[in-house]
Amino acid sequence: MSTRRHIGAVCGLCLAAMTASAARAEGTLHTLRVNGPNSLRINIVVLSEGYVAAEEAQFLADATNALASFDVTSPWDEYQSYFNEYAIFVASNESGSDHHSGEVPILRDTYFNSTYDSYGVPRALTIPPNDWDPEWSHGDGKVYTLLAEHVPDYDLALVLVNDPTYGGTGGAFAVVSVHPAVPEIVMHEFGHAYAGLGDEYEYWQGCGLDADQDRYEGDEPPEPNLTIETNRALVKWTWLILGSTPLPTTTNANCAICDPQPNPMPAGTVGLYEGGYYYHCGAYRPVYSCKMRWLGVDFCPVCREAIVRSHYERVSPIDSMIPVTPSDTIGLSEAETLRVVTKTPMTHALRIAWYTDGSPFTPPIPATAIIPGSALGAGTHTVKCVVDDTTGLVRNDPGALLRDSAMWSVSVQCTCPCHGDPLCDGMANIQDVVKTVEVAFRGIAPVADPACPKQRTDVSCDGVTTVIDVVKVVNVAFRGAHPATEYCDPCGP
Repeated sequence: MSTRRHIGAVCGLCLAAMTASAARAEGTLHTLRVNGPNSLRINIVVLSEGYVAAEEAQFLADATNALASFDVTSPWDEYQSYFNEYAIFVASNESGSDHHSGEVPILRDTYFNSTYDSYGVPRALTIPPNDWDPEWSHGDGKVYTLLAEHVPDYDLALVLVNDPTYGGTGGAFAVVSVHPAVPEIVMHEFGHAYAGLGDEYEYWQGCGLDADQDRYEGDEPPEPNLTIETNRALVKWTWLILGSTPLPTTTNANCAICDPQPNPMPAGTVGLYEGGYYYHCGAYRPVYSCKMRWLGVDFCPVCREAIVRSHYERVSPIDSMIPVTPSDTIGLSEAETLRVVTKTPMTHALRIAWYTDGSPFTPPIPATAIIPGSALGAGTHTVKCVVDDTTGLVRNDPGALLRDSAMWSVSVQCTCPCHGDPLCDGMANIQDVVKTVEVAFRGIAPVADPACPKQRTDVSCDGVTTVIDVVKVVNVAFRGAHPATEYCDPCGP
């Protein structure tokens, strides 16, 4: 079974280790929700910024509210059990955040030195390094140090700033305020940090620029939800576009006045809608309205696919396999019980398929297979369990991220109890010689014993007990010969 983990935490640890000025982590770790071991779950961490020591309880309430949209926003809501949620409280000396846009700047003494008005944008809420404070160790460095100390195997991190002014930014981790729209902001910013989604809105300064400034003429964007391609066969989400949908689906002809065309298609229709990547023209988004363009609307099908695939880049649909050892030996009359423990989406089941030596079979319990050795036959066999997430949220999975498998090698040996041991005591001795003699020369058969399904004295397997069998039992009992050299295949007729 493969193990998938996000490498972001490792990178963060490396950065923290390389920066001598990064202080030793402080703070208190709080558990908000646990669905399994961190190694098998996607771990989200909220860190406090601009909360004084007396505001710890308020931070925990705000952190819970910030993560509330995960339970009600598709596709995150379907995979609630895949996540663990934590909060790290670290006190600031003052509440709030810096504001530089007024006539008199407002400056707060906070742990991560957060600020609005970053890079000339009033709502751009950041922590260092930024244009107000270039020192990495004052902001990002502290975040990485706290994460390394408390949740080193994190996947997503959010710095929650105790300021009611609307603001936030994304990146390696998100920084957002406690404005009432914070859950929506978190969803949008995690779209960036988690699934690599791009912004679908026009340039942040607004339209009305001249055509040269407001038209994107660069290379194909790397983000999965943005493109400059108009050839239907080459569009990166072509499998979601109906043949009847025109491409481009909308165009914004007049960049100078930024007059977007109204949506001519039914809501949610996937196509090519001009405007996105901060440009009014020259870049296309998948649908007219998406959470990566406007808050308060759903993620589009392309973004939902990207988010679900991102889940499975980090964790497997299989939590564990039982037995953990991928190889075992059983007797022909025994059975092997194999089991997989899978994750559990909220409203659909994962598909479980079993194979022995490449041939499918269906056990009564999907996640558990009880396989008799007699059904496999003597020899070494491969038993494989394949688990797929067949969710309709993903139509294209070229990397087979939504699939994983567990595999065992089962060796079946013909261990037939009591073959050459009619006394059924687990060894060849004088009593077995006597029993064999009685059968060979006196016609007295041993008393049947249900515990010995192969209770027989015909150790040469020629269909009759004779002096040859007596000699072979004597060789094993008194001369140290190994049964394998004297007895025939005990699983034979």
